[in-house]
Amino acid sequence: MINTNWWSVGRVFRFPNAVYWIDAEAQRVDLLFSTTNPRAIRGMAESYVGSMIGSLTVLMTDNQLRLFSAQGKLLCTTPVEHTDPSYNLSVTPLPTGKKFFIWYESWGRDRSGAAPLPTRITEIDADGTALKRHVLPPLSQPQYVSGSPYPFAALVPPGALAAFGAYAVIGDRLGHEIAEGMLQSIKEDVSTSATFTFVAAVAALICAGLAGLIGRRCALSPRARWWWTCGVFWLGAFGLLMLLALRDWPARETCHSCGKKRVVNRAHCEHCGAEFAMPALDGTEIFAS
Repeated sequence: MINTNWWSVGRVFRFPNAVYWIDAEAQRVDLLFSTTNPRAIRGMAESYVGSMIGSLTVLMTDNQLRLFSAQGKLLCTTPVEHTDPSYNLSVTPLPTGKKFFIWYESWGRDRSGAAPLPTRITEIDADGTALKRHVLPPLSQPQYVSGSPYPFAALVPPGALAAFGAYAVIGDRLGHEIAEGMLQSIKEDVSTSATFTFVAAVAALICAGLAGLIGRRCALSPRARWWWTCGVFWLGAFGLLMLLALRDWPARETCHSCGKKRVVNRAHCEHCGAEFAMPALDGTEIFAS
């Protein structure tokens, strides 16, 4: 099956503008295909056919399939007849290597969304000429039962979502196919992506608010409280756990002046500014002096 994310299969290596066949034993590199459009190379696949043919490498471009032998020899070129993005494309040869069957399979529906896509098979001979075309009735689609992704969204840091979105947009403009797929998945279900992001942002705001309250109760400086609040927002629940794990929390006792809990490592109460109360005299202070 054609995989659009592979950059090498067997001895074939794919670069943005070219595909090379490398023979390490003979120390030889052959150019199989080149283009000025980095988006023209759509994917590659390799399969072992049998002892008579060996491995078969398939290179897919925008409008053509190129089939190569195990020695890097071009066997045939044939057009891609069905370009619907819902189709998965695979090539099956006969053991003799004189015929090939190109399969177009999909679990999706047609562009109108009304009917499932049928499986289409094109039979070609050794020089790429189409001999027959077959249409198989669509298979029943499996029913997937999955839970809501939104509870999981509460654990996803907004910083990770921001990095994901930035890579998808910038990578798409630079022609990275993985980024193209990521951006396409976002566009296909905008409502789910927006709700997922909203849940993650609300959860991060709650964590940031808790971080601010904890910092205030433990008498952190305004500067430290601000940085921890911002950091916890971008890191979400993981940032809040980091705050609780990394900080040394001082003991607290009731202030004699305002009655609120104050930390014991400060000379003045962080709430009212009062100093510690003098301890009651018990007769032992003579030894301290």
